Amino acid sequence: MLLKVREIMKKILLLLIVILVSSLTACQERPTENETTIIDDVETNLDVPSEVTSETSLPSQINGVDIAWHTNISGTLNNNTIIQSDIDQPITLTAVLTHDTKTRYKYFDVVVLLNPDLVTVTEPNDNDTFTGYYTLLNDVSDANLKTALHDLIDDHTVLDYGDLWTALADSDEDPNNPQNVILFYSGTPRSELLHGGDQDDWNREHSGQNHMVTLTPTM
Repeated sequence: MLLKVREIMKKILLLLIVILVSSLTACQERPTENETTIIDDVETNLDVPSEVTSETSLPSQINGVDIAWHTNISGTLNNNTIIQSDIDQPITLTAVLTHDTKTRYKYFDVVVLLNPDLVTVTEPNDNDTFTGYYTLLNDVSDANLKTALHDLIDDHTVLDYGDLWTALADSDEDPNNPQNVILFYSGTPRSELLHGGDQDDWNREHSGQNHMVTLTPTM
């Protein structure tokens, strides 16, 4: 009888040890409710403006939560500071939040606006001269420039709408195949004879922009 009692006590003791070890392991692996709440609260409240108009420092720690920042565009982030340049740049910022064993990621789409002080503006030089097509404008005063430009470009031939088939075959000729034209918008070649209104035909409007052509009604 005594032996049976001892066996039962051993089994009970062993069971208690197993339960105790399991409880301690679970407590070590599972963060406390407070730890989870802290990092989740920081993630929820963390924010970055959608437009950055000056160098902006980003937080590296909030309420004990460490924050590491990363950007998808090189040169826009330095030591957790958003850096401007001479152009507007859309970037994606990644915030990596860590607290004890927990990690969170949060992403921000931001436009970093240019810094006007970094923009280089080349001022015109009074000694600069025109060459080639615009040579005749070198001695023209500011007051007469508009008239001079009009006179320069006014020596052109006006075509009827019907003449454009032939004219566009020359002006838009494919340099790799003189039997083709290059379509203005798509840049694809098409036989110069394949024009009209049927499917796969090219037409005058799709070859060039209509505001580039002077139309004279035919009687």
